[in-house]
Amino acid sequence: MYHLYTLEDKVKALQEAKRVTKPSGVILVAYCMNEYSVLTYGFKENNIRDCIDNGKLTDDFHVISEPKDLYDYVRIEDINKLNEEAGLKRIKIIAADGPANYMRQVINVMDEETFQAFLNYHFSTCERPDLLGASAHTLDILIKESSEEDAVIEPKEVELLD
Repeated sequence: MYHLYTLEDKVKALQEAKRVTKPSGVILVAYCMNEYSVLTYGFKENNIRDCIDNGKLTDDFHVISEPKDLYDYVRIEDINKLNEEAGLKRIKIIAADGPANYMRQVINVMDEETFQAFLNYHFSTCERPDLLGASAHTLDILIKESSEEDAVIEPKEVELLD
């Protein structure tokens, strides 16, 4: 979803995914997160003043992206709005990389035991709502709920009438 820039395009993509998914089917949607971009590109890489001066951030630090930027960034409330518009229900949302992108150099030199402890930490925190936005990526796991119009009558349920 991070290569789509308008609410309308994102809703259309979700609606199409819903259309081609069987009832009770699962839809996986990946997003790039706003706060990760602001923290890393803005502050860590010292581009924050340029972003503010060039109108790339709102007053509350929401990234304003356009196609030339390659990626669009969202917040959890943006994702929730998209799901509502498309009529999809969340199973769960997870931080795909959590704090790993902030710590690449440290992680790359960890011994195996320490790395395993880091993985255990990540798996124990990747669904915490208070940490989702700081992850570079999230994975939203959705379900297409069954509706009467989706109902398929199985042959064993059909009664033959004389």
